[in-house]
Amino acid sequence: MGIIALLLFTQAKQLVEYEANILRENLTAAKKQELKQYIDLAERSFEPIYENADIDDNEAKRQVIDLLNRMTYGTDGYFFAYTWEEDVLAALANGDCNKNIARHLNISVRTVETHRLRIKRKLGVKSTAALVRIALERGLVC
Repeated sequence: MGIIALLLFTQAKQLVEYEANILRENLTAAKKQELKQYIDLAERSFEPIYENADIDDNEAKRQVIDLLNRMTYGTDGYFFAYTWEEDVLAALANGDCNKNIARHLNISVRTVETHRLRIKRKLGVKSTAALVRIALERGLVC
């Protein structure tokens, strides 16, 4: 009976890792596509400004900077391009510990901790619960 339980546990663990990899790949593809769309949107928005401007036109540069600063990139107002930080955020929200995240991403535990701190600073939160809430809002957790 113990061998069967061990076999089932091993298979379940492999299935979870397989599904987590598929989720990461799909998330990466979706975020890359979203990033491309944001870049296209930004380029289309400032194209008319640069169309008639000289290369050293400071007024055109200022207008483009103002335009880009007024843009938001999601319901929360953050531009969150795909990074290791997003992988770490998704894994944290799924309940993974730093050690498991490090193993799955092939990075050190210290690197996971660093990403975790950076995410908290960027998003202005202090707790892991707040990070999980943000991950849920962004659709990073199923």
